[in-house]
Amino acid sequence: MRSVLDILTAPGYVSLIEGPPGIGKTFLALKACSLKDKCTYVSYADPESSLREKMKVVAPEYSGNLKVISAMTGSLESVYSEIASALSDDQLVVIDTIDAMFFGIKDESSIRPFLQLLYGSVKQKSASMVLIAEGLNPAADHVRFVSDAIISLNFESVLGQNVRALRIIKDRDHPVEQPLHYVTLKDQLRIFDPFYMLSRPSLGRFTSMSRPPSTEADSIKYLGNRVLIELDMSVEDVRGSLLRKMFIADYIKMGYKVNYLLGPNESKETFLEDIKAIIENTSRLNILIPAHKDYGYKADKIPRLQKTYEENVVNVINLLADEDFAIKDPVEYELYVRGSVNRDRMFNRTAFIFGYSNQEALKIEQKYANIFWRLTVTDGFFFWRSFRPLGPLYFVDISSEKGKVDFIRVV
Repeated sequence: MRSVLDILTAPGYVSLIEGPPGIGKTFLALKACSLKDKCTYVSYADPESSLREKMKVVAPEYSGNLKVISAMTGSLESVYSEIASALSDDQLVVIDTIDAMFFGIKDESSIRPFLQLLYGSVKQKSASMVLIAEGLNPAADHVRFVSDAIISLNFESVLGQNVRALRIIKDRDHPVEQPLHYVTLKDQLRIFDPFYMLSRPSLGRFTSMSRPPSTEADSIKYLGNRVLIELDMSVEDVRGSLLRKMFIADYIKMGYKVNYLLGPNESKETFLEDIKAIIENTSRLNILIPAHKDYGYKADKIPRLQKTYEENVVNVINLLADEDFAIKDPVEYELYVRGSVNRDRMFNRTAFIFGYSNQEALKIEQKYANIFWRLTVTDGFFFWRSFRPLGPLYFVDISSEKGKVDFIRVV
């Protein structure tokens, strides 16, 4: 399966990047340039100094030869000559933008010399060309027909925030198996690939969880000790379970004791086996099986996760364990939640409560949560955002074999 950058740098390819102003087309083109020893960048807008600063963001270690031609100050003939020379040298050539290049041109016949340049100098060489268009000049649309690849950049709404989305509309010589990608320009340009987690993953030793600042232990204790984590129905059970296990491993590694309330869809033996694969020492983990039914669903009779005071304790709850209680007797369940909240405050414990959207138990828990996070899977991409307090959007990258979870800010 070809990556976006494979397409943009393919020898003999003419690729078109489309999208509105400010979406990141120049950054994407520069990222493609950074993979080549030589690149000629024809700019109708950005000065050379600006492009070189952007290249430092895109590829800080780039040591190739980037030649910038300011087309606004040169004649059309001289620009064509520079392009032809670069293509003859098997370089990657970027034209930013063809809207500006075709400014004032109204018909297809007037751009024929440019099309001849493309086919005469790109197809017979090992050169590549990337064209950038903002859709401002109707004449520029004709280039779509001769482009080997068309890549569209636009914004998609995820958890209430706009995210840069990249779609591969056309790849002439290859089937487009993975059309949608998400892109972030935070710190540097990153292109994320979708990943569906449908089976139990291979697990390696836990190494790290780089969480957003607002999710750090000190911040949580300052904001309140009850954290509700809502997973919408797009989040696969396997992925949700893996995230809980990574949270548990992270807190054990930080020196906390963890009580885990097992869900009805989980096996204690399998869960413990996975935790041992992630983090060798599980002596600080206490797995509990809910027994609400055995106590008649009475809040004052059900044992708490921890009755006595102990320092550095975290409760992690699979809220599916409480769903039958919340459905059977919502009034008693709310009393049970209130009691849990009071004990957490009294003993200064933190509770992480993982539940799915539309659960009855989650609706009640939401009333008492100090902190509220949401998680969703959109087209195979895992996203996280805090809604109480309101925060930015993050892409969640779980590498189970490396025992690593990265929260990467998207916007």
